[in-house]
Amino acid sequence: MPEEEKKLAIALPGEWALQKVFGPALTEIGEDLKKLYAKGRDRLVAAAYRKVEDPEDGKQANLRVTRDVLWNGAFTEDEVCAEYFGGILASSRSADGKDDDAIQFVDVIKSLSARQLRLHYVIYHSLNQIFVASGATVNVGQGLELGTK
Repeated sequence: MPEEEKKLAIALPGEWALQKVFGPALTEIGEDLKKLYAKGRDRLVAAAYRKVEDPEDGKQANLRVTRDVLWNGAFTEDEVCAEYFGGILASSRSADGKDDDAIQFVDVIKSLSARQLRLHYVIYHSLNQIFVASGATVNVGQGLELGTK
C-alpha cells in the first residue's frame, strides 16, 4: 500500500472526503488560514500589550479567556474589534491567572458586528469626553457625581 493510501486509510471519513474534493488545494487553504490566524493573533496580543501598565508585573492572562479571545478575535480585520478583544485579554490578567470573570465579555463582543462595536466605542468615548470636561465622575454602584471645575 503506497504511503499516501495509508494516510487516507487512517484519516477520518470527513478528512478523506476533503482530500478527495480539494486535493492539494486543501493544504494551501490550511496554510493560508494558519498565516491569517497568526497575523490576527499577533494583532490581538499587541493590542493587549499596549493596555497593560506593567508587562513585567508577573501577572498572566487566564487561559480560558485567552483561548476564547484568540479563537473569536484572531480573524477580525477591524481595528476596533481587535482593540476590544485585546482589552479583554489584558483585563483577564491576574497574579495566578485563574480569574476568568472576563469570559462573559468575550461572548458579548463576539456577538456584536464590527459596526456595532464601532458605534459602542463612539458613544462611550463621547460620553467619557463630556464627563471629563464637566468634571463629573461616574461610580457605577452609586450613580453620577458632579464635580466642580
